[in-house]
Amino acid sequence: MLKTNHHKKHQPQWIEIDGIRFYNETESQVSQSETKQIIVTPASLLHVTRHLTNLSLEARRLLLAIKTSPDGRVVNEQLINKQLSATGSKFNPKINNPEELLRQCKQIVAKVIESGQVASWLKENDEFLSAHLKISLNPEQKQLLGLNTDEPTGDIRVVPITKELQSKVRQEQRGKGEKSDQIIINVISGIEPLPTDNLIISIKKPTSGNPPEFITAYTGIIVPYLPNLDQSTKELAYNKDWWSRHAFIKND
Repeated sequence: MLKTNHHKKHQPQWIEIDGIRFYNETESQVSQSETKQIIVTPASLLHVTRHLTNLSLEARRLLLAIKTSPDGRVVNEQLINKQLSATGSKFNPKINNPEELLRQCKQIVAKVIESGQVASWLKENDEFLSAHLKISLNPEQKQLLGLNTDEPTGDIRVVPITKELQSKVRQEQRGKGEKSDQIIINVISGIEPLPTDNLIISIKKPTSGNPPEFITAYTGIIVPYLPNLDQSTKELAYNKDWWSRHAFIKND
């Protein structure tokens, strides 16, 4: 569900997607024709790997063939293992190939947009727009991912910090695989993540006119961006507040 708060006439202060605020101006809606053009990139393959628990031999070979990531990192076994160990939600272990996963996600996105689900392009900067979709998978969609009806698509590993959980919260660096991991997050151990069939897909569209591409896919809930100094004052304050009240589940 999309909700907009207007700060100035014709200029939204933020847009709300599934209860989460994104401080971006909205452009157009994602069209059915655009969903058919979405491409898989080396960056999206590497990012989705963060939400897997394991890789098939074929998938590992595919990632190693990238050799150098778009941000200049050497893609080797060490980097791949860092991606797999990153804190965050995880897909069902049966899903172990990021390329195949994103190929099926493309079909799923196309179908839900065709059926009437609305997703808006948000202006991130002068170079690209982004869109975020939350899809509750039905049995047919789960079958596309190689799952049985009774098997969860993945889990939810971001939870509110309740009074009962406060004593279990610790802080640590998000991970070691990406530049964005160099941030301190709240972490909780000793509780089990909840199974879910909610699939979150983020895509972006270059303003240059190139085809849309995947950013990532994961299971669970839509969350705001982690705080960083490139954000506006209001966006940074909102993101800091939200993440101060939530924690990642991390069971080593």
